[in-house]
Amino acid sequence: MDVMTYGPVTMDVMTYGAVTLVVMTYGAVTMDVMKYGAVTLVVMTYRAVTMDVMTYGAVTMDVMSYGAVTVVVMTYVAVTMEVMTYGSVTMDVMTYGAITMDVRTYGAVNLVVMTSGAVTIDVMTYGAVTMDVMTYGAVTMDVMKDGAVTIDVMTYGAVTMDVMTYGPVTMDVMKYGAVTLVVMTYGAVTMDVMTY
Repeated sequence: MDVMTYGPVTMDVMTYGAVTLVVMTYGAVTMDVMKYGAVTLVVMTYRAVTMDVMTYGAVTMDVMSYGAVTVVVMTYVAVTMEVMTYGSVTMDVMTYGAITMDVRTYGAVNLVVMTSGAVTIDVMTYGAVTMDVMTYGAVTMDVMKDGAVTIDVMTYGAVTMDVMTYGPVTMDVMKYGAVTLVVMTYGAVTMDVMTY
């Protein structure tokens, strides 16, 4: 074990076979570097903050802790995955080329956001309720499910179309400017209502 001191800086280097462990201390900052073959593990501590960086070949994983907050960043070639935890909140961000997927959990609430080019898909789950929001250019489509109830809302420019399903009942609502068209189906019965 080698120990080097330069003013307030202390660096320890320990080698055991193929393993090298470097511990550098500068005031309140401690940085550990451990190498084993292709694996490099860096641990930096500054007061309550801990940051770990692990490299294995093309994979890099960063772990940063600050009190109750933990951020994990993992990179594998073009894929980046970030995980942030704060108490009961967890947020995952995964990037693969032009695709980004965010997953945020807060208690029973789960929010997923996936982006691929001009397409964005949001999925929010709260208990038995699931709400999907898909955006493609000027088109937005919302889907909300609560038990047997499904509500679809599609917006394209000034046109809005709502579709609500509750068991055997389906109700469509289409709006275009001042025109509203309601179509309600119950079994074999269909009722149309158009308002202008």
